[in-house]
Amino acid sequence: MKKMTGFLLGFLVWSLGVFAQTSGGLFSYGPDMNSTRIFPYVSQKPDGDVMVFGGRSNGFISSAYADLYSIETNTFTNLNMLYTHDNTVMVKLNDGRVLLAGGGFDYGVPAHQYAEIYNPNDNSFTAAGTMAYARMQGSGALLTDGKVLIVGGWYSPEAAANAELYDPVLMTSSYAGGLLNPRSNALVLPCNDGGALVIGGYPTYGGTTFNAVEYYNRETSSFELFSDEIISGETGWTTTLDPFYRKTTDMYILENGKYLLMLYRSVPTLEYTLALFDPENKSFEKVNTDYPLMGAYSDGGIIDYALNKEESLVYMLGVDNESGSTGYCIVTTDLSTGKTYQPDESYTMPSGEYLIFTTLSYIPETGMLLAPGVSTSNTDYFNATAKSFLIEPELKVDIPIQEDLIVLQVYPNPVKDMLMLILPSNIGGQAIVDICDMRGQILYRTNAFGGEKLVIPVNYLPTGNYFLRVRNGNCNLSASFIRAGN
Repeated sequence: MKKMTGFLLGFLVWSLGVFAQTSGGLFSYGPDMNSTRIFPYVSQKPDGDVMVFGGRSNGFISSAYADLYSIETNTFTNLNMLYTHDNTVMVKLNDGRVLLAGGGFDYGVPAHQYAEIYNPNDNSFTAAGTMAYARMQGSGALLTDGKVLIVGGWYSPEAAANAELYDPVLMTSSYAGGLLNPRSNALVLPCNDGGALVIGGYPTYGGTTFNAVEYYNRETSSFELFSDEIISGETGWTTTLDPFYRKTTDMYILENGKYLLMLYRSVPTLEYTLALFDPENKSFEKVNTDYPLMGAYSDGGIIDYALNKEESLVYMLGVDNESGSTGYCIVTTDLSTGKTYQPDESYTMPSGEYLIFTTLSYIPETGMLLAPGVSTSNTDYFNATAKSFLIEPELKVDIPIQEDLIVLQVYPNPVKDMLMLILPSNIGGQAIVDICDMRGQILYRTNAFGGEKLVIPVNYLPTGNYFLRVRNGNCNLSASFIRAGN
């Protein structure tokens, strides 16, 4: 950015090359949680605040604590759950409440059956009966009739082989048939016809991951083979990305009702792909990207991913293989175009800290990624901390060509009452315009097209420093300004 008489100009070079900005995002410490934890479970409230449930406390002790992350205060508030929930079943119900069922005791096994329901309206937890089977590494999905289909179990042959239907009204469970392939860590995807598909996972005591897809027929309460492979015509794709099961599935549903999945396969080489699941016709379709998801600084694999629904962007947390799991980056894919933006370096974590066991959430109100679950080990489950990270995804274009320079005009600066903004004519369609404070809190939002001149009242803002942000799938511009006193 460069200050000129009467103007503050924000610059971003724009070309058709690969987008990148250092590690793909700005990494910084977030607030500390009230409890140590890794492998947390996450759900988002309607106001954007994030609930962090359970997981593993320091010493591999199953957690009975929840932390509520507040966007407004950038702090965590402790909430006590009724039971421990490590590797639990978590499903958001139709009324916005969250079912938490089962999970492992300390050190992973055995599992318990107790269920409780979290109410986001008053942040309360209510006992909700028991499952038919004790389960950890199980998963569930809300069916169209309001019942929850629950499958899977680690180190429990009965739980792995048999599904159950949980009724959130009666708080009771009933047998729902036997799976063709007993599984743990499988993913359940609800279908619009009332049934569900079960994909991925592995045998109850570990082993080769499953490629075959099973269909749960709600009318017959039985499972049948749906397909031998997830992606038609391609072999080996599966899903065992644990973080997917540690978020409620509404965090992965696009505006068109499709689910965004992350798949991987290891033959002939390790590779990842994004895929869309259509619950209407029960189909899986790969997202075609112009670059692989694994690049020079994400060659250690993808830990987790989060969806920016408003802008159809997917943020993926990659590991830099050469760093020994101390280097991380954000790889971004634009779902509307397939463009994948690879970073040009990785971010090195502070000494002795790792994000390998985190669970990633995207917060639309701030444009930030929340990553709780920092560990002091990348190899075992005994070293949880209370730390979190906040990551601001950033895109900058390579190949600086002066003719393609995009200039964001913001004036006067400092400003007392009315801020003038002229959007560049070549930003490529409609963009989101935000005014944020220095913490990233969004204070004003509107939409505008390239070439428009906006007059934005700022007299309600306290005196101080702010920045204005203009974003769409083609550009990410910002300029700072000062709100002067009256």
